[in-house]
Amino acid sequence: KSFKDELERALAKQKTDLESIAAYHETESIFNLKEELTAGKMNEMDALREDLERKSKEALEAALSIKTAEADSMLSDMKEEHAAQMRSVRESHARAMLMVETELAETKAVLQEEHAKDKADALDSLKDFMAAALAEKVAAVEATCESEKVKALEQ
Repeated sequence: KSFKDELERALAKQKTDLESIAAYHETESIFNLKEELTAGKMNEMDALREDLERKSKEALEAALSIKTAEADSMLSDMKEEHAAQMRSVRESHARAMLMVETELAETKAVLQEEHAKDKADALDSLKDFMAAALAEKVAAVEATCESEKVKALEQ
């Protein structure tokens, strides 16, 4: 009996030891599995983060490229519009200058005509004045001559 009891105790102890070892190995395996899963998840998360960063960078670069193209297009349109406005301003300025030059030429012609008329009127007035003065002198000389003639006849 004692051999049987001893064998049972040895088997029970061995069973307890085996269960302890199995529990330890199970805990260690679970721990190792958790570590592997965690490392795998971390690697996946790193890969996803890198992929997300790459895709974000590509999306930002694409958006920036689009915005740059839009800005370049707007700038080009604005330059063309400015050039058209400048052409219009130059044409308007040229027309205004032509009008001013025409008005200036017309005014000059009118002033020259008025000046010529004023000069002619002044000359006519001077001529009339001189003719009147000459007529007075002639009349005075004739009167003097007549007076001298009368005096001479009386003597």
